[in-house]
Amino acid sequence: MKKNEKEFLNKIDILGYAGFLGNEYEYKKHKLSKLIGYLHHPSIGAYKEKLLRKQLSSVLPSKYQVGTGFILYPNSETLYSNTSKYVPSHQIDIIIYNSQEYAPIFKDDDFVVLKPECVIAIIEVKGNLTNKDFDDT
Repeated sequence: MKKNEKEFLNKIDILGYAGFLGNEYEYKKHKLSKLIGYLHHPSIGAYKEKLLRKQLSSVLPSKYQVGTGFILYPNSETLYSNTSKYVPSHQIDIIIYNSQEYAPIFKDDDFVVLKPECVIAIIEVKGNLTNKDFDDT
């Protein structure tokens, strides 16, 4: 490695960059709040989710996609009844999934319905996290 390359690598500030991304998220979140206030919490919440999905999409490898929606879990009761083979999860704010090896069951823009085997991570976005919220999630 050349001396110039070493000097450049020593100046890279990954933590500073991550902090900048966090600040950018906070700035955008507050920008909408200044216009509509906190009179409509669901809209503010949906916007926060969208910002975070967009941010995650920009830093994840291309084999991973970021969406919102549901996971269909196998229904263990199908052996004993005529119920559906699958049971949907609750609505999930952010789902990170492997789109290279698995196709979504349903996809419309960033709204997806997935099988569990393709899901890498799920995130529930909360404006204020209480102990009850933490236990429920």
